[in-house]
Amino acid sequence: VKLSNRTKIGDDVMLGGLNVRGQGELILHNNIVIAAECLAITSSHNYNGNQLPFAEDDNASGIEIEDHVWVGQRVTLLPGTRLREGCIIQAGAVVHGEIPACSIAGGNPAKVFKMRDEEIYQKLKKEYENNRRG
Repeated sequence: VKLSNRTKIGDDVMLGGLNVRGQGELILHNNIVIAAECLAITSSHNYNGNQLPFAEDDNASGIEIEDHVWVGQRVTLLPGTRLREGCIIQAGAVVHGEIPACSIAGGNPAKVFKMRDEEIYQKLKKEYENNRRG
């Protein structure tokens, strides 16, 4: 695991292997699992600058992962990605943009192909929150 000084980590976060690169923030909320060999890129090269192939300054664009998210092995999270609560990212996916809550996404680029059972998810979420309170 290689984190940047701009990484914020909540409670119950399990990092099997994550390499954070770039100048932007990575925000990991609570109860997240990130499998091995994952990459989070939080900035991109400025290709509209005054140098070729790109300028020395980067465009920072953070990544946010909300509660109860599972990220499979070898996933790449690109700048500006937001994984909403309860979503699952299939192994090997390349993610850019927002993945909706309780959805299951995969591929390159990652696309939603299925939804979690909302009733079961809410029940498990309530149990998790009750256990945290003691």
